[in-house]
Amino acid sequence: LVEYEVDVWLFLVSFVFSVCQCFAVLEDGALAHSLQEQEIEQYYTTNIQKNQLVQNDIRVAKRLQDEEEEQWVNTPPPHTQTHEQDFEYARLIQEEILRGAKEAQRREQDDEEIAKRLHEEEKQRFRRISRGEESPTGLDLGELQQVLQDEELARKLQEHEEKLLRRTSQSSPCSTYPEGDFKVAQVAQDEEIAHFMQKQEIRSKRRSRELEGPSSWREHRVQRERLDSEGLPSPTDDCSPENQPTQHIRNIAEELDPTFQARGQGTEILGVGLTEPTFIPPTKRQTDKPGRSKPKGKKENCKQQ
Repeated sequence: LVEYEVDVWLFLVSFVFSVCQCFAVLEDGALAHSLQEQEIEQYYTTNIQKNQLVQNDIRVAKRLQDEEEEQWVNTPPPHTQTHEQDFEYARLIQEEILRGAKEAQRREQDDEEIAKRLHEEEKQRFRRISRGEESPTGLDLGELQQVLQDEELARKLQEHEEKLLRRTSQSSPCSTYPEGDFKVAQVAQDEEIAHFMQKQEIRSKRRSRELEGPSSWREHRVQRERLDSEGLPSPTDDCSPENQPTQHIRNIAEELDPTFQARGQGTEILGVGLTEPTFIPPTKRQTDKPGRSKPKGKKENCKQQ
């Protein structure tokens, strides 16, 4: 009997324990389902709130952008006109600089062509003189016209350079170079132009005198022979490069650099003779020589002949 009661009791205990386990499983499943539903509901709710917030932000941003665009159209920035003016001034300055550079390059090319042509003409003329095909004093009318054209061209070039220099000085009053350097360079340029014009003038006078006629050249040749026979100098001999005094070359570096004179105190001052065949500086005719006197009677005889 006791064993039977123990068996019944164990059976009831195992039955109750199994029922409790089933009930616990059902409660866990219901709790998990409830938590899952809450999570899903919370996710959807959060998603809806985010979408509403984003849509609201988009509407606000669009409205602000429309207001800003309308304000920009109605009231332009205050510095826009100033920027446009600065840009236009910069463009004009750049165009002026480019135009000046092209003009300087073109003028330099023209000067090179003219110098080259004159050099070739002089070389050809001296070749003809050396071959004996042409007399050094015999020139035709075409060469005289060419000389006059060269003088006119040199004058036009000088006027053009003066206008360009005047325009540059007006456009840029505050020059970056010192005034002394500019004056020295201008003096050197003026000297070169003066030498060139002097050379052209002397050449034109000689050629115009040569074109006066053969009779005047006969008288000049007879007078020259008489002077040579008497040992007196000829007026044309004084213009030869051998009889010219040595000319001191002006060094512009001595005027630009104050320390150049201190460095060059021990050096010798050099002089070169004007050996260029086409340049004849103006000289006065030497009427008297030391130890030699030209009688007036001989002058009158020359004039009568």
